[in-house]
Amino acid sequence: RSRIRRRTLPSTSDPVPAAELRGLPASPGGPLSLPALPAQGAHRGTLAAVSESRREPLLSGHPISRRGFLVRSVWVTAGLGAGALACGRGDARYAALLPAGETPSQIPACEYAVLRAVVDRLVPEATDRPGAIALGVPARIDRELAYHGPRLRDDVIAALRLVEWWPLVTQGSRFTALEPAAQDAVLEAMAASRLAARRTAMQGLKLLTVFFTYTQEPTWAAIGYDGPWVPRNRPAALG
Repeated sequence: RSRIRRRTLPSTSDPVPAAELRGLPASPGGPLSLPALPAQGAHRGTLAAVSESRREPLLSGHPISRRGFLVRSVWVTAGLGAGALACGRGDARYAALLPAGETPSQIPACEYAVLRAVVDRLVPEATDRPGAIALGVPARIDRELAYHGPRLRDDVIAALRLVEWWPLVTQGSRFTALEPAAQDAVLEAMAASRLAARRTAMQGLKLLTVFFTYTQEPTWAAIGYDGPWVPRNRPAALG
């Protein structure tokens, strides 16, 4: 009786190699390399899986959601605490920087104003695609944090405080009060800093910004992505 040799076929649940998920363009914020995006299950949804209709966390399983991204030290923690106190005393000033009706639920108004300034410099509007602000990336990041534990939220807030208050020492001004060119210089310096706290804070903020920008359909043509091969069935309410 002949024996039939069984072959193991690749499972549809096997993760796509991380190399296939790279390729998001570097943003103008500096030469920092992005970490690889999570590969698990990415081939099933492609970029089309990211839409405003989703109600589950998009960063689930990524190292940033498991460990947080801000490396702390005693002096950094003390500095961030001073920044939090200063933010608390200037809430009205920061709230004035926010568009009418845009109220974050996870990030305080002070740090949310900083987030808007950061994402605007990392992915500004271009001729071939909208910018991160026009795409609502700050609000999308704020909503994403609701799906994760307090550690990631606290790390994002701490990173934003580091961005805002570090230039007060080096340039005599808060980040949100600087001119755009000076803000770019601050972000580039963070990306290349010898201090791990500054580098990892910048890395985390850049990952969030680029991820939630280029997973939106209006940006796909600019990066040469022609959309998913499998047609999407959008809920009627979304058009």
